[in-house]
Amino acid sequence: MKKLPAYLSLILMLALASCHRPDDAPELPASNPPNGSTDPINMGNCGATASTDLIAGQHTVIGKVTVSTNGTFIRVIYELNQPNWGITQTHLDVKEGWEQIPQAGNGNPVPGQFEFKTDHDKIIGYYYDVDVTGMSQVSIAAHCKVVKLSGVNPNPIDALVPGLQLNMDVDIYSVLSGQSSNIPYYLGLNLSGTAGSGFYDGFCVDKGSSLSSHITYDVLTLDPFVTETSLLNCMGIDQPENLDLVAYILNQYYLGQYSNAQAEELQAAIWTLMEPSGTTISSNEINWDQGVVNTILNDASNGEGYIPGLCDYRFLLMDSRCSPQVAGGDDAQTTFTVIAPQECVQIGEETAWGYGPQFPGRNWGMYFNYCIQ
Repeated sequence: MKKLPAYLSLILMLALASCHRPDDAPELPASNPPNGSTDPINMGNCGATASTDLIAGQHTVIGKVTVSTNGTFIRVIYELNQPNWGITQTHLDVKEGWEQIPQAGNGNPVPGQFEFKTDHDKIIGYYYDVDVTGMSQVSIAAHCKVVKLSGVNPNPIDALVPGLQLNMDVDIYSVLSGQSSNIPYYLGLNLSGTAGSGFYDGFCVDKGSSLSSHITYDVLTLDPFVTETSLLNCMGIDQPENLDLVAYILNQYYLGQYSNAQAEELQAAIWTLMEPSGTTISSNEINWDQGVVNTILNDASNGEGYIPGLCDYRFLLMDSRCSPQVAGGDDAQTTFTVIAPQECVQIGEETAWGYGPQFPGRNWGMYFNYCIQ
């Protein structure tokens, strides 16, 4: 839409104001070449998993874009690793050469015309599976829109981001001061580490493993919506396709939608959704009202495709055994750590690109190359 000349100075000021670099996110590493390298990000190891930085506002590293190969498909994962950032849109295009990626006549990329695009509610991760049959190398334009929230949160969990190594002290069925809600939890988690220390609500994932009270476990935090299926299976999640349903019922539970449900009922519902289909769920440790559990499970069907955002109750997985960083660790229960929503005051909005060489246009849109075979 054309603007009258009288508005041009105002538009320019607003554009400049939206492109400041937040002080709490790192600048673009000096080791990266100014315009990125045209070499594949996995050069010398075709088909191997590799990542490039996700850059917001031209200079701020807020996460990464990871590419992996699975048969004739590649998986392109957007993942934020700086607190208080959320993704509101993703646009992705994958072609055999960058020239085939949609561009305007002046060489500027046009994300709205990319093959894959999705709106999101301030999420921290997302992925696309792309068919690359017959291709040996591809050019990838990974674009997204992100927002920065104020980070005001009575719980220090706002500092806890995926990929953080922590210790987890399990405190089952005890009263913890500073817990993230007044609703009973199944596991009280006392997390300690360089960030994210505090008391959190928790629930078990895999029914077949156990945790002991007041035992400290080394854990790695994982975003369940961008974690590889093989790793989820290792952690005891037999039905990872139901993670969206778990996220949905957690939000309904913490918002008080299940009036007769306590932690026992929610825990039984989570076990039912995570264990192999048809498994009979029972426990010698807790009792629950199966009628209430059935109500929760019936409602779960409304959660297809649900991904919690920064303004929802969300959760990270606490992995004590499967990630390389904790290999050789304890063969212990995987847990959900429930994260209370933020105040959700938006303080900034940026465009972000997966780091690489720039398109020939007059903006800073970028692409990167990936070697398949």
